[in-house]
Amino acid sequence: MMFRLLGLIMLVAIAYWMYRKYAPVRGLRQHALRDLSGLEAGKDVQLLDVRDYLEFEEGHYHGAVNLSLGRLSSFWRRYVKAERPLVLLGGKPSEVYRAARFLRAKGFRQLSYALYESEQESSAPCRQCPCC
Repeated sequence: MMFRLLGLIMLVAIAYWMYRKYAPVRGLRQHALRDLSGLEAGKDVQLLDVRDYLEFEEGHYHGAVNLSLGRLSSFWRRYVKAERPLVLLGGKPSEVYRAARFLRAKGFRQLSYALYESEQESSAPCRQCPCC
């Protein structure tokens, strides 16, 4: 009986973890990356790239701030404000979903996302940012 209970608890924990990582976030709208060109980072929206630093350095969207998932919980207050619309940029849906869940818990309501869909989009370096 005890082993069945432990097995059930483990099964529920694994299901919860998979849900948090892979299930889409309700109300989170997706943009095509090419459609973001009309938005001006800093004026209209905030752009937050949640990919790893090395992926960001290989190429990123103009005006995006890099804050990988591992650093998000410590440094989000420095880079993004809950009052302004925020577009999350990521390479995989699971990255964006995890970031969106975290930021929703911190009071962000105007969230959307875009994915770097092809290698060409993420590997072409931003040549307009002072960081490049």
